[in-house]
Amino acid sequence: MLKSVAGRQVQFNPLRLPSLPVRSRRIGLRTMPSIGAKKAVVCPSGEQIVNGGFETGDLTGWTATGNITVVGNLFPQEGTYWAGIYDASLGLTGSLEQDFANTIPYECFGPTSVFKLYVAAGLQISPPVGGRVTIRIRYTDDTETIIEWERTAGNPGWNEIDLKSYIELGKTVKGLTLDLNAQNTKNAVEVDGCTCNV
Repeated sequence: MLKSVAGRQVQFNPLRLPSLPVRSRRIGLRTMPSIGAKKAVVCPSGEQIVNGGFETGDLTGWTATGNITVVGNLFPQEGTYWAGIYDASLGLTGSLEQDFANTIPYECFGPTSVFKLYVAAGLQISPPVGGRVTIRIRYTDDTETIIEWERTAGNPGWNEIDLKSYIELGKTVKGLTLDLNAQNTKNAVEVDGCTCNV
């Protein structure tokens, strides 16, 4: 290769260039997250509801307001006890609330997980009359999913409600609230078998 130097052409030889001082510097590399990469989901294990069957004989684990009591040996769904409005003449409404010890991401509710409860109304009187339970699945972003159950002639006895099927995609569950309304001073409204096992 020819190169012009001061008006004349000379043969260019890259091997005959004057040596220059070499400076080197180590550059620290930073790891950048991949675009669209997701955080690993951490799932708690085991039962997340404390005293979901009320088998302590009291409301341990729950915050109760209004006319809520624990009743034993009177048609429980399982075990010995249930909670709810037993004597509606003392008040038609009450609620039970529990924040779980661990929050539970949507992805943790897989095929083997269980999130359900049982509700009933009017089991102690004949003929049974109406009653309502409003179930609130509460999320960490302070939103909730609301499920309404009402006693009708077609759902006597205990009714299983599969809460897992109501969880909103991408949400993280932090707790559960149950609002009970007897609707009639001769009525009772029952809750039992609350479980969230992931």
